[in-house]
Amino acid sequence: MYWISFVDEQDHFAGAVIVESAGGFGGALEEAIRRGLNPGGQALVMEIPARHRDQARPYRHRLMQRDELLRVFGPLAGGQELRERAGDHAQVICAKCNRQ
Repeated sequence: MYWISFVDEQDHFAGAVIVESAGGFGGALEEAIRRGLNPGGQALVMEIPARHRDQARPYRHRLMQRDELLRVFGPLAGGQELRERAGDHAQVICAKCNRQ
């Protein structure tokens, strides 16, 4: 299960989606594209740790905006701290490489 957050060309948050995929980071992004959930821009793809998957599962396969993310997942959902905690379990995909 993966979390993908998107930012536009001006580095403004464009939404986040949780997808299930067995295809790694690239497969997760492809799943978001297949489902029409990729708004474009730079994508940060992170594997969701097993201990958090039950909490994330009800929110799969839909594009969520900042207010909902903060309400459901708390302040960690929208910040740099999330990316830092993800470490090797995350990959940034540049806007040019994120084809829709």
